[in-house]
Amino acid sequence: MRHLLLRRHLVLGTRCRHVGATPSPEADLLWAPGQYQEHDDKRYERLAGKIGLKCREYNGYCVIGARGEAAVANALRGLARASELGKSPVEFRVRWHEDPGDERSLRFYAEICETWSDFKKRWAANKETPKPLEVTPHTSVHKLATAVVINQRKIGGAALKLNYKNDTVMSIAGKALASLPHLAHHEDLGCGLVCIMRWPSIANPEASKFVYAHVLWKHLEAEKKEVPPGSGMAASEASASRAAEV
Repeated sequence: MRHLLLRRHLVLGTRCRHVGATPSPEADLLWAPGQYQEHDDKRYERLAGKIGLKCREYNGYCVIGARGEAAVANALRGLARASELGKSPVEFRVRWHEDPGDERSLRFYAEICETWSDFKKRWAANKETPKPLEVTPHTSVHKLATAVVINQRKIGGAALKLNYKNDTVMSIAGKALASLPHLAHHEDLGCGLVCIMRWPSIANPEASKFVYAHVLWKHLEAEKKEVPPGSGMAASEASASRAAEV
């Protein structure tokens, strides 16, 4: 049963990962750095620079691959840094990817769709301010993804509070984001959920160990559909319509 669920999950990820954007060639993948022996690993900073550059060079779109806990954590750190230091937030989806040898990894499909001002207006339009879900090394990926989907459906968005120094915490968050299409009440709605990272203390990381992941419906202008916040059924119908056109 577990094998069948995993297979369905991987197929679903392939089916909906490119909604709303044109993927870069596989050869252009940015691979997130994995485990490192040094105590203070800053390689995610270089990754952030590459993400920002590619998002602007490839019509606002790039893909980051991550294999293993440390790499997933670095991918999220890189995305958070790229957003916080840029003039526009980097919006992304996460999907499972089936690799040779029955292995699997994560793909982060990132793009730039709006300004920070536009994002803040969209976030403020939620029915209420989402209370951040704090993720620990013991948090269940399945339960976290379910909580995100429920919060988004009820109030229009969900937020995660993450200790960026903890690889396990960051990896759990990445896997939960990749699980959204599988666990959403409407699969097409799950495919349309995106994440934007905030790193409030980026100028002085030692001041706070937390970064925040904001999950909400895809940027409306990019989707070319008008879907009000929190309207899960309307969003599902809009996404289904777009999928039929692909």
